[in-house]
Amino acid sequence: MDKKIEIAISNTGKKLTKIKIRVGVFGDEQLSMSILDKIKAGL
Repeated sequence: MDKKIEIAISNTGKKLTKIKIRVGVFGDEQLSMSILDKIKAGL
């Protein structure tokens, strides 16, 4: 089963960015954290 993944990025101030990750209808914290870790690795 495929899960819809939504990533929202917004600027919340100088040198501050807010990232929201939503996986599926009810969320999947483990997968969300894995995605966040991959985003951090690319910074």
